[in-house]
Amino acid sequence: MFTQYAVEIGDSLWNSLWSYVETKYPGEPSSYCSIYRIEGVYEDAGQKFAILQNRQDQKYYRMDFSLTDVEGFVPSDALTEVTKSYTPATEPQFALADVEAFETDYASKKKAEEEGKNNKSNGQNPDNKSEGNDNKKNPDNGEPSNKSDKGDNSENDDKKKKKNYSLEEVVEYTELKAQYDELQTKFAALETENNSLKEQIAPLAEFKNAAEKKDKEDMIAKFYMLSDEDKADVVENIDKYSLDDIEAKLSVICVRNKVSFDLDENNKPNGATTFNLNNNGSEDDDMPAWVKAAFATANKN
Repeated sequence: MFTQYAVEIGDSLWNSLWSYVETKYPGEPSSYCSIYRIEGVYEDAGQKFAILQNRQDQKYYRMDFSLTDVEGFVPSDALTEVTKSYTPATEPQFALADVEAFETDYASKKKAEEEGKNNKSNGQNPDNKSEGNDNKKNPDNGEPSNKSDKGDNSENDDKKKKKNYSLEEVVEYTELKAQYDELQTKFAALETENNSLKEQIAPLAEFKNAAEKKDKEDMIAKFYMLSDEDKADVVENIDKYSLDDIEAKLSVICVRNKVSFDLDENNKPNGATTFNLNNNGSEDDDMPAWVKAAFATANKN
């Protein structure tokens, strides 16, 4: 089942389809119709196509085509037989009587056009007004006029010539072009101002970056209780991390390493802490538990 495309006999799309099929697949000479008749016009998933029926063997064929405002009607050169897959609609999209009426009218117009062309090529005037043309008199002196029919029609031919238009003559175009030029001028001025501001703030940005880096270095130095290995990451990424990032990362390492935060620069331990193993240390409350355990082991031995 396909969606029928809105086409009426005699509209622009029908005429384009009929003219193409009649020219591409002509029937008998001077029959002015094709060996195919237009069964229907459909659309499936955005693809437009016509179903054609061969007048001789009654088989059905599909012909894809596109229809745009720019290119108009563009048919496919190939026909695909769809006799087995296509099921004719119960009510045809185009009534047979209407199609036959169109074909008859189309054939009569084509015959008239060809007869007119033949008469013109033989030098005959279709209105039978050619007689007496050679005896035209000059209204001034009664002599035969020297003006030819071609010369009389030269002015009309000139009028029929296409006039060349310039975009400058279109009011909307000139107004839009003026607005575009004005915007271009404003953009150039803003771009110049922007470059000037960048040059002015460059020293300030450099000073700000240097000050921030000094604050970061001071923050790293405050964590003297951490080793250089612990601080390697923040030192390497000092320009990438913010001051808060550095403090947070180093604080996490301190907690992970169970570092005491009570120490300051004046109370930093100097060298190793020693304990005297000659006394039992049982009454020394400040002695770490592991030292007391060492005393206990020494006394047992």
